[in-house]
Amino acid sequence: MEPERRFPSGMCFGNYELTAFLGEGGMGTVYAAIHRNLGKRVAIKTLRAQFANDPDSRARFLREGKAAAAVRHPNVVDVDDVGIVGETPYLVMELLEGEALGTKLARVGRLSTSETADVLIPVLLALASAHRSGVVHRDLKPDNIFIARDDHGGTRPKLLDFGISKLTQAHSLSLTDRHALLGTPYYMAPEQVSSARDVDARSDLYSIGVILYHCVTGRLPFAGTTLTQLIGQILHAQPAPFRELGFDRHELPAPFEAIVLRCLAKAAADRPAGALELARELAPFASRRIRLMYEEALGVRGEPEIAPSTFERTLPSVDVVDAASRVEPVPQTPFACSVSSSRWRETLSRRWASSALLLLVTVALVAGLAYFVAVRRAIDANSPAEPDAREDSVSASTRATEQPEVAVPVAPVAPVARVVPNDSPPAAPPSPQTPESAASLPAEPLRVGPRKRSARTPTAPPKAAAPNAPAPAETDDAIWGDRR
Repeated sequence: MEPERRFPSGMCFGNYELTAFLGEGGMGTVYAAIHRNLGKRVAIKTLRAQFANDPDSRARFLREGKAAAAVRHPNVVDVDDVGIVGETPYLVMELLEGEALGTKLARVGRLSTSETADVLIPVLLALASAHRSGVVHRDLKPDNIFIARDDHGGTRPKLLDFGISKLTQAHSLSLTDRHALLGTPYYMAPEQVSSARDVDARSDLYSIGVILYHCVTGRLPFAGTTLTQLIGQILHAQPAPFRELGFDRHELPAPFEAIVLRCLAKAAADRPAGALELARELAPFASRRIRLMYEEALGVRGEPEIAPSTFERTLPSVDVVDAASRVEPVPQTPFACSVSSSRWRETLSRRWASSALLLLVTVALVAGLAYFVAVRRAIDANSPAEPDAREDSVSASTRATEQPEVAVPVAPVAPVARVVPNDSPPAAPPSPQTPESAASLPAEPLRVGPRKRSARTPTAPPKAAAPNAPAPAETDDAIWGDRR
């Protein structure tokens, strides 16, 4: 096969000028372009040269633009224009930045149930809008789901490539041969590999089931080495349960597995009723951001809270080997029950977290108070006690009342003679002190008892004379006074 001829940068398709090559698929090649007058950046998809001369291929290519225009949804790529330059038809679409789901799976291997639900719930809402418009995609696969980055740093999955879609009702455009095999075989429903005309919206749900299986396990449910073997497996074989692949129920819960197996049911009647119902069943596994973002679109606003037991009854635990044929339809609204239970569990977890935080704060405050009291007592015990004048006065008065004063007679002390200068008149000699005169002097009582404290520093008492100390010497005046 000759290599695909690419158009050079600068070539114009109508008012759009090509700026760069982006990639190519089974039927078309994608370029980045810019509107020459408005400066708007867009993507140009052209039909590959090997299909350009085929009238059916050209009609299917142009039908992609018509089908995408019939589905106006934020999660469907916008198609702004369609035209033909020479022998090459082209589509003008919005320019997306990001990566396809198939590219991401090839890079990371597999996704968690939460990541898978976050990607496929918006896609299912877009698919439900397409089904209401009478459009069946018929070629759902990871490469046709684009995870686009928005201006706020988030992601928004986009549904691509309605090239082989089937338009029904007022948009009827039949280009399908009954025996033509249209689509990617690995993701095709049993009725689609049997007859290309016997497809409806439930065929797209089978493809979603294959994508779910591929995302969470990293492998396809059926992977025959030849087309005949693959078709035989799709028609008759059962997919391997998650437990046989080495996944436990904590990693891939049984309710999630039951949903996947229902989508992969051989009979279309055993699959979910529609894309919106499937999105509601997947919502409990999605992140809180996705549930809040698409709450109104899923139609669950104002749903009452329910007990967890009801949630357990809505998603029964069944034998995964034949779960596709044994799971009974749930009489209640499944998404209302499961989402309400999810809210109930989130509310309970938040209450537990708040109670635990309050308990920790209380324990910290009590511990801090106990530490403060212990430190205060230690400081008081180590610091010297300061005298309290008030307490000292009270204790002194108490001791004074308890210990009466005792008067002790003290012998009078002999007066000391003064030295008088010679020029002063002679002083009368002191009368000699006799024992009789000393006895006649009144004895000064000596008070023995507790002394009263004063604010001032007490002075040292005078030193008492030693008992054997010699008497003071008499002066000349005392000796010669009488002679003078």
